[in-house]
Amino acid sequence: FKIIFFFVSGLWEVCFKKFRDINRWYLTEFDGCMWVFEEEYYIIHDYLLPGFYIATQFFFTLCFTLLLLGALMTLMFLGCSRDNDRYILLLLSNGATLVASGLCGFIACVIFGCYGDSRDWMPNWEHNNMGWAFALGVIGSFLLFPAGVLFLVEGRRAKYRRLNEIGNRGYIVFVSLTYTFKKMQNSDLISGVPKDFENMKRRSLAGSCGVGVFVIAFLGICIAFGTPSWLVSDYRITGAKLDRLGLWTHCFRSLPDINDDYQRRFFVGCRWIYDPFTTGYDQIRGFLLPPFMIATQFFFTLCFIGILVSLVLVLLFFLCAGPDQKRFVLLIRVIGFILLGCCICGSIAVIVFACFGNRGKWMPDHANNWFGWSFVVAVIGVVASGIASALFLTEAHVQGRKRKQLKESQSRFELEHETKA
Repeated sequence: FKIIFFFVSGLWEVCFKKFRDINRWYLTEFDGCMWVFEEEYYIIHDYLLPGFYIATQFFFTLCFTLLLLGALMTLMFLGCSRDNDRYILLLLSNGATLVASGLCGFIACVIFGCYGDSRDWMPNWEHNNMGWAFALGVIGSFLLFPAGVLFLVEGRRAKYRRLNEIGNRGYIVFVSLTYTFKKMQNSDLISGVPKDFENMKRRSLAGSCGVGVFVIAFLGICIAFGTPSWLVSDYRITGAKLDRLGLWTHCFRSLPDINDDYQRRFFVGCRWIYDPFTTGYDQIRGFLLPPFMIATQFFFTLCFIGILVSLVLVLLFFLCAGPDQKRFVLLIRVIGFILLGCCICGSIAVIVFACFGNRGKWMPDHANNWFGWSFVVAVIGVVASGIASALFLTEAHVQGRKRKQLKESQSRFELEHETKA
């Protein structure tokens, strides 16, 4: 007689110890830790994934996603000037995001706290306890509320502070400044400064287009990095061994173990390339990851990291930075060079994969395989990153020239003022 009991569970990983299907329909015994959507768990999904567990995963994933957005906005807050036009909007958006994240996390914790240790789910429920991960989830969810409220309070204080500063300005001072500004605009001493409104904007056309193209590049590279459709097999071929593959996931219909001369082991379904749970998968890793595939992974990972760093900098450029800040031109130039590096690394990755990915010495039935939509999206993302790089470098040149012209015009104006005095 074997004791059947459950060991530990999280949102995405479950650990069993000599566990069998409670309905006794299958003789499979689960032992060890595996991803909750692992192929081996398919036969117990109706038991393993009840409604409350899926709801917990959904709300806590929302909590995690909003928290990542809040982290980005917090970084922008640390590098943003209080005089920026969108400073108050940044504070209010960050506060609302953190409060929403805390609310989603609170809902997830309440659902799991009510049903996670019930007698209708995991075996030996009377001996199971809420673990330290659940405690950290509760603490983190509750801490998000005061953090969000504090950002909202700070945004409200900044709003009233700005209104008070505007209200305390005298009418005479305002008229004087307006008159001086118009006089400087109409003066021939500063004819080197562009006078139309378009050149006084925070961004030129190159910068605005660069942000739009960057969004395309970011989406393309991120989607291609995580999707398993770089190489796909013809769905009309019923006997094909390959289904599709990506940088990190391989999906097979029926791939025989190349190390088994008697063809007793076959790999079916989708698996992470470094899956430690499937027996024999590590033994064919040399076949799954030839040198060209490792090179593709390496260079496209560098491209992916660069596009993530660029996301933070582009958000700073779009929401916080302005021509009046000291390092505005440097920020734009750094974005341009990082995107250029992304384009170079991504180009190497897609060229290497295009040259070697569908040759006869790698995946079976290469005549029926072709490059999938993930590869096409990767190419689009890499090309878009190169275009965005050129646009941001152009924007840096334009802003640097504007700043130089402004300094020269100010010097001429001061010199003329001293001469008249």
